[in-house]
Amino acid sequence: MPEEDILDLNACDVQLSLRGSSALAPNGKPPIVSLRCPACRHHGAFYSPRGISDLTWEQLPASKEEANGRSRKTQIGIRLCPNPDCLSLVFVVFRDGKLDRSYPAEVLDFDHSDIPGHIAATLQEAITCHAAHCYKAAAFMVRRALEELCEERGVQGKSLQGRLKALETQVTLPKDLLDAVATMKLLGQNAAYVRAKDYNVVEKEEVELAIELTKDLLRNVYQYVGLVARLIAFSQNGAGAGAEQRPQPAEAN
Repeated sequence: MPEEDILDLNACDVQLSLRGSSALAPNGKPPIVSLRCPACRHHGAFYSPRGISDLTWEQLPASKEEANGRSRKTQIGIRLCPNPDCLSLVFVVFRDGKLDRSYPAEVLDFDHSDIPGHIAATLQEAITCHAAHCYKAAAFMVRRALEELCEERGVQGKSLQGRLKALETQVTLPKDLLDAVATMKLLGQNAAYVRAKDYNVVEKEEVELAIELTKDLLRNVYQYVGLVARLIAFSQNGAGAGAEQRPQPAEAN
């Protein structure tokens, strides 16, 4: 690379080597990214629009000791949702060849149906915090969603874990599911403000597990019950309709 292509940013104490060409996949095109679209929520292979290349640059370490003297490569670009009814654009960032961020952020899937609005909104806020890499905030909102679940169902207990256990008296919950909740320090302790130090180190995987457990609890408490009720209603209505349409036997002369 010519010397004039290297910019010395003294204010930031870094060097950036800017290149106008993109880092290409083996097929000669910017790499395809597998994402859930933040707009239409469909999962698909996001590709770069025709004729638009990614921009890549290399950040050189300030010293040989920093990062073992290795440079860090960054690549940015835009990708297009493959859903023909959506075609939304997503901004992507790669670090050393791996997808690091996407904007708008990819969010976990969540079915709100049959869940009380305030509980669904709280868990959705936790999912939004997770997508923004705000894992402490996400953990607090997951716990709040569970507190709201217990309050809505009117269960009592000295701790959140005890109240969740009391849900067994109202609905059938898999024992393994409740045992899994008890193992999560973010869900099984007493009030969040008492054990706030447990949130000092919260990792992405831990929050994702807590969100998935909460979704399963809500599914068992609200959605399965609603599904069974609809199936029973459909069966009864269908049986009645079938009886009306069934031809009556002819009367004997």
